[in-house]
Amino acid sequence: MATCNVSVEFWCEFGATELKYKHSIPKTLVTQWIRPILREHEAACRKAAGVRCESCGGLAKEILQSPISYLHAERPFVLVVVSSFCGKEGCEIRTRQEMQDKMAEAGQAGGNKGATQMQGQDAQSTEGKVCRVCGEMAGARRCSRCLTVAYCSRQHQKEDWKVHKKGCKAKAS
Repeated sequence: MATCNVSVEFWCEFGATELKYKHSIPKTLVTQWIRPILREHEAACRKAAGVRCESCGGLAKEILQSPISYLHAERPFVLVVVSSFCGKEGCEIRTRQEMQDKMAEAGQAGGNKGATQMQGQDAQSTEGKVCRVCGEMAGARRCSRCLTVAYCSRQHQKEDWKVHKKGCKAKAS
């Protein structure tokens, strides 16, 4: 199987700090390789991410890594948006929602950092939906109510419901 260089770009604090890495992997296996790549660069992302929760302003204890792939681009890449949060369920959900909104804005606005690279490729991009329980990307679907977390199966959604229901709110129109 032929491999190609896939650039993995991490945006910490939504582009304030950029970390770029190259990985030589088959394009068809990116979804299988993304979790280990995220783990490999997690320490650097934690160091580069903000020290405050992006939702409540409290001390950040966790980071969210949201991958979006642009594998059909001339130079294939995966953009990973890194956001800090305090660890509270409500803050995690708000941070995920804000991250989605920012990514939608970046894909539409020509002046935003990185938007020129992303513009015109939205139809070919795939937002990384990762199962909150097991980390699997294949077949992961978002919660239909809040649209902020994803699960690979109905069983995993049921397993996580006791925790997720505290912060699950219908997405505002």
